[in-house]
Amino acid sequence: HSERWKEIFGRNENAKGTPPEAVASGLHPADAKVFLEGIAGLLEGKTAKLSMRVRIAGQHESSAVGILRAVCLRVAAKPLRLVAGITDFTEMAGARQAIKLTEEKFRVLAEDSPDIIARFDDKHRFIYASPNISRYVHATPEEILGKPFASLGVGGDSAFFEENVSRVFELGLPVQAEVQMQSPVVGEFVADCRF
Repeated sequence: HSERWKEIFGRNENAKGTPPEAVASGLHPADAKVFLEGIAGLLEGKTAKLSMRVRIAGQHESSAVGILRAVCLRVAAKPLRLVAGITDFTEMAGARQAIKLTEEKFRVLAEDSPDIIARFDDKHRFIYASPNISRYVHATPEEILGKPFASLGVGGDSAFFEENVSRVFELGLPVQAEVQMQSPVVGEFVADCRF
């Protein structure tokens, strides 16, 4: 157990003789049921080890989560002792949830914006394009993924565009500039580019 889990469960590494039901009482009810079924499988020799995600009783999905692993030590094919431990990954789970929410907010913002919002890799290839790109080129966002800006058929200074994307990757600093472009859909326009 990590120090955090020892505090939550009120046990330490010398907590020998703790019955599985006592451990299960500290788990979320759905996890407790699976835990007890897994322990029964270990004791009966049906499984060699138990590994499962667990939540603390009464806690919601994003707090106090970990991986519980257990094995049954045997002598002459008879169960001698259950050994179990929990690896706390609460912070990792919280970070994953925060990243997921941030990505969802970005996607909603990008897809509802009247602007074209795009992301590029260091080779100037699209890794994301908002739906509004279709207003300027004869392609959907999905059709341009993995393609470089120069392949869009949008007249203008492709070298200028690629130079500024490269500058952002090299220096890590934002760049803002206006550039004259020619769209096969809307004709000539001035793009206010923020790299």
